[in-house]
Amino acid sequence: MQTRKIILIILTCVVAALVFLGALPMRRSYKAIISINANNTITGRTITDTTNWHTWYIDPENKRNTFQHFEVTSDKKTENFNYTLQNDNALKIGVIQLTKKNKWNTEITWIEELEIHEGIFKKLNLLFNPSQFREPFFQNIVQFKNHIEHPDSVFGGITFERIEMPFNKIVVKNDTVPVSKIEEAILDSYNAIITQIPQDIIKEPGFFLSQYEKISDSAALLSVAVEINETEKEPEVPFELTELESHQAVVMRTRSYSDIDSDVSIMYEWLKKHNERPATSFWVKHNPGNNVALASTANQLTIIQEVYSLQ
Repeated sequence: MQTRKIILIILTCVVAALVFLGALPMRRSYKAIISINANNTITGRTITDTTNWHTWYIDPENKRNTFQHFEVTSDKKTENFNYTLQNDNALKIGVIQLTKKNKWNTEITWIEELEIHEGIFKKLNLLFNPSQFREPFFQNIVQFKNHIEHPDSVFGGITFERIEMPFNKIVVKNDTVPVSKIEEAILDSYNAIITQIPQDIIKEPGFFLSQYEKISDSAALLSVAVEINETEKEPEVPFELTELESHQAVVMRTRSYSDIDSDVSIMYEWLKKHNERPATSFWVKHNPGNNVALASTANQLTIIQEVYSLQ
């Protein structure tokens, strides 16, 4: 009789413990500190590119990486990325802190808390076998590091595409313009070109190319060009006819003229990691719409960079 009471008490305690365990969420936190061979801009933009997390962040319970929350904050020394990933029965609450070590290296402190709401067996696993959940956390960090240091077509939040540019003819207008008025000057030059050449020789009506190089803090050398079909007629001064030989190029899309410098620096770093170098100045291809310097559905700002391989 006494034994039966003891067994009954034990069973009651076990059931109560399981009920208690089932009602409360179970939490574990994991932390890692690593160094990335990339600057803060590239590392930070890779983190904020949440649409491509699936290429390096693997979560069997949450294959789509559904973000409930994502926020970026910064102070004098660090940049912080706070996120919450949610699935049916668990949350992952993370903080990624970036600290600049030098020009080309970033230290990352990554803390992630796993919070399981349902599933007694998963909760028991998290309680008694935390390494089962720790290993995927560290694996994701390794994959993040490899994603940056050995990139494929996506790098720093930008997608790159290799293409073969065919032989082409362009009509070019060159000007020296104030840096503060580049956007206006681009559109003025484009309008000047299309009013001076026959419309039927324009290869892609509505599209044009531009490139500029700062020659001082206040002035830039601007070139605007329109691609044309074969023609025997030479354009009149100040326009020039230029032939572009077929060549290998890398293409990417930028959001606005204000992002170009940052995006191009990321492109150059991507090229270095693939043993390639820019061969000439890049062109920006526009379809201007309402704003020549801002990407939209009516204005796809495409950067075309001729490249050569070091291999």
